[in-house]
Amino acid sequence: MKRQRATDLRAAVDRLPLGTRQAMLRGIDKNPIIVGADGNVRGGVCPMLAASAGSQKKIGKPFARAWDSYAGVRFSRPATKRELLTLRTMLEASIETETQSQVDLTAAIGSFEASMEQSRPAERPADPPPLDLGEAIVAHEAAMERSRVAKRIAAKRPARTRPERPDTGERDRTRELEGRHGWAWLRPVRRFDDYERALRQLEDAERAGLAEARERGRPSASDERALELAGKAAGRN
Repeated sequence: MKRQRATDLRAAVDRLPLGTRQAMLRGIDKNPIIVGADGNVRGGVCPMLAASAGSQKKIGKPFARAWDSYAGVRFSRPATKRELLTLRTMLEASIETETQSQVDLTAAIGSFEASMEQSRPAERPADPPPLDLGEAIVAHEAAMERSRVAKRIAAKRPARTRPERPDTGERDRTRELEGRHGWAWLRPVRRFDDYERALRQLEDAERAGLAEARERGRPSASDERALELAGKAAGRN
């Protein structure tokens, strides 16, 4: 409710003429301001009478009703400091809004004129020299002739063919042996050093097995053959 009364008072202030608002702002600082009446015997006056000593009934009646409604009184009394502060703030804001809008309008007009000046089309540049049609036709025919000559030269060049691989007499046994365990030495391992390490471990295991066989007795012919092959492999490495 109080907020609505303040809104009504601000609307009444904005409807006052600019000169009346400026005079009222000066008058409330010089005179004792009251609410609920135009004046009293102790010299108090309402804000409208503080603005002008002349008759203000026609333009001041809406403001007087809003002022008394904001104070919430039926009888005359002095205005409180808070009520005076509210009225002064509203008057200053209303005056500033109207005067500022005039300044902004002047600035807007100046800005518009400057933008119009900048947006004016510049002088049209000089037209380029006319195109020589005969020279353009000659250049086009020369380019077409170069293209035809390049195509003829490319057609005369023999096509490059891959040389056939000589027949070594070896046949590809991949399909035959791919399922046999140990056929591809790179299948269990991926690096050559890993392959050599695995081969040494296998040779060590064979030697250990032959040594154990000697301890049990004379090795068989197959064991002797395995030992011989292991020795040859060690000599190669």
